Amino acid sequence: MKLRLECREVAAVDTGADSIQASRRDLVDHLDEHVRRISRGGGIKTAIDEVRLFLQQELIPLVEAGESKLRSAIQRMDSSTLAVSAMSLELDLIRRYVRDIEEIFYKLETGTSSDETDDRLAEKAIRLQAVVELYVAKELGVYLPALEDELPDEERRQILDALAAGRRVIKLPDYERV
Repeated sequence: MKLRLECREVAAVDTGADSIQASRRDLVDHLDEHVRRISRGGGIKTAIDEVRLFLQQELIPLVEAGESKLRSAIQRMDSSTLAVSAMSLELDLIRRYVRDIEEIFYKLETGTSSDETDDRLAEKAIRLQAVVELYVAKELGVYLPALEDELPDEERRQILDALAAGRRVIKLPDYERV
């Protein structure tokens, strides 16, 4: 069965999609705030931990849910590989930009950065922002409506629950506990 590549608003009729829409809007808004802060350059050293937590608690779980649940469902619904390949590329880019930003943070924290580091950080943050916004738009406008149209209710509910799970809790090692 071919995935219909039409973009429309996700109907929020007791499917859990409304909570996903709200959480994705919040995620994009928070990312926008962080990118603005990074782009301005001022005070980023004090905000590194906050941005790092956002990346690990919000963006990486988005990628993991997309990889583990959504991609396989879309692949089963669409025999072509175009949609799945595009999704995989976007998720890989998000991971790569998160990793690049974390490497830059490490350089800033250890004092091994240069003046170019701030420019690279802003560039990577803006690129991450663009890919995340594209992925979220496709998730809400293409992938979730396809799930609603093509999958049985129970399977769709499981996927939506996984996508809505949201945040990851990061546990500190015993020596870092307060």
